[in-house]
Amino acid sequence: MQIFIKIVKWITLLFLILVILSFTIFQNTPIEIANMHWQQYYYRFLLEGLPIMVILTLIWTLKKSNSRKQNLLIVILTIAMTIAISFYSLFLTFRFGFGTWIDYNIAYENKSNPTQTINEQIYDVGAFGYGGKRTVKLTPFLKYWNKVKHVDTLSIDHKKWKRVDKEGDIKFP
Repeated sequence: MQIFIKIVKWITLLFLILVILSFTIFQNTPIEIANMHWQQYYYRFLLEGLPIMVILTLIWTLKKSNSRKQNLLIVILTIAMTIAISFYSLFLTFRFGFGTWIDYNIAYENKSNPTQTINEQIYDVGAFGYGGKRTVKLTPFLKYWNKVKHVDTLSIDHKKWKRVDKEGDIKFP
């Protein structure tokens, strides 16, 4: 039983750290998940797992050595945190769970490395429409991610880039 509690403790701690990093520091890094469907699955997994992980903290925070009052306080605080995090997760679901940058035009390809592209993107928020535009250079990174860098297409070196104007993820009839 002690081994199980230790495993649950480490899983919940690592999951909570991953959630905190994903919604704070990772949002400000120039690396994004390459596939928009994988990105949505990742954020949904985090958002749906968050209340479950908070409840699982009860397994390793309740102790026989604590007084009855302490354990009751832990239960009440955990339930209150779970409810608060569930409501917060609903808010984050609309922000991260549905919203993603979509390539609507692949404007340029690098002549020496065609996997490196300059894309025009829009922020798709599902039923809420579109939330912004950006033009970025996408460089594949470790197969499943892209390094993202904002670029101005007027100042690129046209000797290195070939104009392609391909449809992106949005297909026009």
